Amino acid sequence: MALALLEEPGAEPDFEGLGDPEDLPVLRLPIPSIRRCRRVWIQTLVSGGALSGIGSLKPSLLHAQFGAPSGILVAKAARRLGIPWVATLHGTDANAYLESPVLGGMMRRALGRADRLVAVSDPIAGILARHGLDRVTVIGNGVDLERFRPSDRLRARAELGLPMAGPVLLFVGHLLAAKGLGELAAALPAVRKVHPTLCTVLVGEGPMRFSGGDLRFPGPRPAKEIPRWLAAADLLC
Repeated sequence: MALALLEEPGAEPDFEGLGDPEDLPVLRLPIPSIRRCRRVWIQTLVSGGALSGIGSLKPSLLHAQFGAPSGILVAKAARRLGIPWVATLHGTDANAYLESPVLGGMMRRALGRADRLVAVSDPIAGILARHGLDRVTVIGNGVDLERFRPSDRLRARAELGLPMAGPVLLFVGHLLAAKGLGELAAALPAVRKVHPTLCTVLVGEGPMRFSGGDLRFPGPRPAKEIPRWLAAADLLC
């Protein structure tokens, strides 16, 4: 098996579950970040230059893990190589990017040529259908039950430096307003009136920040550490 990665600047791929990365042939294909250089990002999609080396892997099938940018780039590569391809859509790529006047049109043309689209939920499948994309299979994100299972809460809190008493509210993901963090910030004062010892922990990176009470931003954490944060929490937001 070989792996081709589309990486934004500074990306740190997580090889967990793929075996020893030293034994895994990896082709790194840098792409600009849509958040930092939108014009260059669009030019990269149009040219398809980021995938010029994909043929060296001699793939039989290509899988784009997101509708954009990888879906547009992989569509070009699959057409060039004459092989089938599939794309998985997770959320923002379907409910935001598809609505963009420029990017949405590029996505519809690319995804319309996919041999199969995978949506992680029925609502996302519905969005794709409204855009005329109907070769869709719904496959929810899997959960490794060996890793994500109940464990000792107090031990997890001690290991993470969280309060041993009182409720802990946890958020894990990109720190964006689109993830509902604005609503969380607005609700916290009322929650703290009922639970004054509430500790709120937001694991991830992104521009969204707010203050008040015992509020913690530990930053992005490795995937293998997330089960410990979940074990420590009383409520996941």
